[in-house]
Amino acid sequence: MSLFPLPNLVKRHFLLALLASSIVPFSSVKAFTTYDDQATFLATFADSSEYTTETFSSLSDGEHSTFSMSFTYFTLSTTETDGNGLWKSSGAGGPWLGTLGPNETLTLNFGGASAAGMFISLTDIDDAAQSGIFWVQINGGGWFDLATDEHPYLGIRATDALIQTVEIRPDSADRWVTVAAVTVPEPSTYLLLGTSAAAFLALKRRRQTSRG
Repeated sequence: MSLFPLPNLVKRHFLLALLASSIVPFSSVKAFTTYDDQATFLATFADSSEYTTETFSSLSDGEHSTFSMSFTYFTLSTTETDGNGLWKSSGAGGPWLGTLGPNETLTLNFGGASAAGMFISLTDIDDAAQSGIFWVQINGGGWFDLATDEHPYLGIRATDALIQTVEIRPDSADRWVTVAAVTVPEPSTYLLLGTSAAAFLALKRRRQTSRG
């Protein structure tokens, strides 16, 4: 028997707080499957009609004085602040697009894609590929590191949440991060995903209403 008995309401709140503290936040649950091989990633699609690949071949090599560029199904931007923008090169591993300044973060905004894949490189000031480590963040979650042997591949498949953003930064102040051959689903896939998501949300609202 407790020396200082607690009211039932206080006990209930204490138990609820204890239970809540033991629940793992949804954001910490693994919501994506990653691939380090382009062929394996592309095999997750039924056929080639379900995706498109941006190669940046329409851009001229050299400096592009903008911090953000829009492509068919995504935008690419940089944290560059010195007014120089993005850099396009057709060098080894290219054509690729990257930051014009070293140690900058490259952000790809997919706006809710079921999948995304790309080659990632670290380069020096002469556009030569370098080995090392780069850091990746998906949808603003925790950063994870990937080792590069010059032209590694990163494929991402959504399992519990659609892909909004992918951020990439080098681990060294004298490295530039670049991306090439960015693959995203075709619009028909986006439409199907949007319909499924809307149906799920509608069902969830109906359940909440019936319980209320």
